Amino acid sequence: MRVAPLTMADAREMIGELKGYRMLQGVLGDIDALADILCRLSHLALELCEEIAEIDINPLRVFEKGQGAVALDCLMKLRSRRDED
Repeated sequence: MRVAPLTMADAREMIGELKGYRMLQGVLGDIDALADILCRLSHLALELCEEIAEIDINPLRVFEKGQGAVALDCLMKLRSRRDED
C-alpha cells in the first residue's frame, strides 16, 4: 500500500514486494509498463476520487519488455448520490 499519487519508484517497489516476485522474475515481462499503469491509476483515483468508488482490473496482461501492458477487463464503480450522504 502507498499513498497516491505513486511515483515510478513507488510502483516498482510495490511490484518487488509481491510474494511471488522472485518466482515471476524473467516471466513477468514489461515491469516498467506495469509500474506506469499503477502510477496512472493512482493519478486517476486522485483526480476522480469524488466520482469513483472502486476500480477492479482483472486480468491485466503484461507483455514482454518494451511491449507494454493492457487491461483485458476493467470494472469501475461510480459513487452514487447515496454514497455521499
